[in-house]
Amino acid sequence: MNIIGELAAVLTSISWSGTSVLFTKATQQVGSIIVNRIRVILALVFLMLLNWAFYGYLLPVDAGVDRWVWFALSGAIGYALGDVFLFQSFLCIGTQRGMLMMSLAPLMSAGLAWMFFGETLIGTKMPNLTYLLVFDDMAAREKNWATFRADPEWKKLSVTPGYTDLTGVFRAAVNLSREAAQAD
Repeated sequence: MNIIGELAAVLTSISWSGTSVLFTKATQQVGSIIVNRIRVILALVFLMLLNWAFYGYLLPVDAGVDRWVWFALSGAIGYALGDVFLFQSFLCIGTQRGMLMMSLAPLMSAGLAWMFFGETLIGTKMPNLTYLLVFDDMAAREKNWATFRADPEWKKLSVTPGYTDLTGVFRAAVNLSREAAQAD
């Protein structure tokens, strides 16, 4: 019996619980801003060492300016601002209540995605798996789609009850860029 997933989940829960208690104690000693600064610096050093071990350099200098801007913005909001609030909540309402409120993050994310992006969790417009398929040209695309549509397993699945209303199973959107359309 393979229990690696269950073991990983239990160890993750223990780690989250332990670190929240330790961060609460540290925040009581020196304050949430200093704890967060130390944690971010240690995380950056650790990530730089991992990058060096795997890729041979400390920072991904070939990432491009736009990626660095998004990386910095994400870090500023997530690490600098969000975690300062989290550590301060450990002081104000306690570790258990702070972690309970943090466990509501998926619900809050779903609510905000509904409010700002019109995403839903039920019905035919629910989140789907999206596959990005790349073809050398339109001829290769047509050939591969014809092979897919002629596949016996696909023909069998497409008439199986429960899969006949394909809008409820998946939505396929074919977006062709102007460059690909003009290449033919």
